[in-house]
Amino acid sequence: MISEPIVITPESAFEAAVLDAVRDLVRDAGWSYLVVPRFGLDLALFLAREGRAYTRFLEVKVYAARRPGGIGFGTQKGEGPQVELLLCPDQDLALLDTAVRWILADATRPAGSARYALFDCRRAKAAAMGGVRKGKQNNLRMSALQDCFQAWPELLGQLQRFMFN
Repeated sequence: MISEPIVITPESAFEAAVLDAVRDLVRDAGWSYLVVPRFGLDLALFLAREGRAYTRFLEVKVYAARRPGGIGFGTQKGEGPQVELLLCPDQDLALLDTAVRWILADATRPAGSARYALFDCRRAKAAAMGGVRKGKQNNLRMSALQDCFQAWPELLGQLQRFMFN
């Protein structure tokens, strides 16, 4: 069992914990892999098994209540790969959802509780405060993601299914 991280702030600490979990999951599955940090999104995973290659991307976020009820994504000017992804038309988000997941940790909740969420781009776009736009700081509404939160073991199970299915 991959241990739950106790420290999830700053965001780089949670990203490192997710990377460790991903490496353990891939090793346990017996797949070959390459992880490239900051390849557009926080983590790019290149997976291979039995001559087939798969690509998965993870965007890692931590809510620490700096913006009440919201977690920023992209730059303050409304730029960046996260913004570009969520500006795609809804029919194109289904294609993105085969390869991209957002992982959110709520640092205001205690370790061992349901403080992690894994969701797709359609869900992220729907959770964006006031919609996604260039020229402004974009934020995810925490209230729109409340039903996504789960404990660490459940997150690992969802992450494993996303990576290998």
